[in-house]
Amino acid sequence: MPASEPPEGLKPETVDTLLDVTWRLLDDERARDTSFIGRAVGIAGFAGIVATLSGSVTDDLLGAPLAEPWKTLSVVVFVIAMLSLALAVFFVIHGVLQPRESLSLGADEIRRYPTWEFVGADKALVQGRTLLGLTRALLGQRARNDDKANALKRAYSSLLVGLLAIVALGLTLGLRHAGVFPEHSKRRSHADTTTTSVASARIDTVRTTDT
Repeated sequence: MPASEPPEGLKPETVDTLLDVTWRLLDDERARDTSFIGRAVGIAGFAGIVATLSGSVTDDLLGAPLAEPWKTLSVVVFVIAMLSLALAVFFVIHGVLQPRESLSLGADEIRRYPTWEFVGADKALVQGRTLLGLTRALLGQRARNDDKANALKRAYSSLLVGLLAIVALGLTLGLRHAGVFPEHSKRRSHADTTTTSVASARIDTVRTTDT
C-alpha cells in the first residue's frame, strides 16, 4: 500500500470509531473464549470425579446375583453411563481445550509497520488497513467460539445422560438391597443342592447305624 492521501469522502472519525468498536468486539470474543475454556475444564474434572465415585456402586451392583433381565439391564446402563462420561470429556478436549492458532493481525502485516509504506501513509488509511485485519480476526474468533459453544452443549448433554444412568444404577442397587429385585436362580439352586446333600448325608448316616 503506497503512501497516499485518503480518498475523497473518507471520514477519519468514522474509521476511528469503527476501529474502536472492532477492538471491543474482539475483546468480547476473547473473553467468551476464556469462559468456554473454564467451563470445559470444569466439565472434564466433574466427569472424572463422578466416574471415580460411581466405581463402588457399580462394583456392588454388577457383582450382585440379580435375576434376568435386571442383570443385563444393569450392565447396559453401566456401559451407557461410562460412554456418556467419556464422550463429555472427549467433546471438551477436542472441541474446546485443543490448542489452536491465535487469531489476530497477520505477522507479515505487522513486520511492515516500521516501513515507509505505513509510516508515511495517512492515519485514516493505516486505521482502515488495521480495521480490515481486525475484522477478519473477529469473524474467525466468533466462528471458532460458536464451534466451542456447540461442543460444550454436546458435552453437557452427554454429562447429563451419564449422571442419569448412574442415578439409575444407584436406585437399582437400593431396590436390590430392599429385596424388590429377585436374585439369580443359581444361588437358589446352590442352596437347594446344599440342603439335598445334607439330607442325603443324614440318610446315609441312618443306614450305616442300622447296619
